[in-house]
Amino acid sequence: FKKIIRIFFDVKLAKENLIKAKKEKAKANLLAMSVTILSTISIITLVSMILVLLAIERNTRKAQ
Repeated sequence: FKKIIRIFFDVKLAKENLIKAKKEKAKANLLAMSVTILSTISIITLVSMILVLLAIERNTRKAQ
């Protein structure tokens, strides 16, 4: 009977560890996707700001 209980708890522990590992992997994937999205938005914003500054600089020059 003790052997059956030990096997049960071993299986239960293995399942809990598997669930924990899946949660950790999902958290890591979410973090990676968040960083990717934030980086993409930052790059787009930077390029847009440069283009706006170039347009302002061009339109405020005196005609030669």
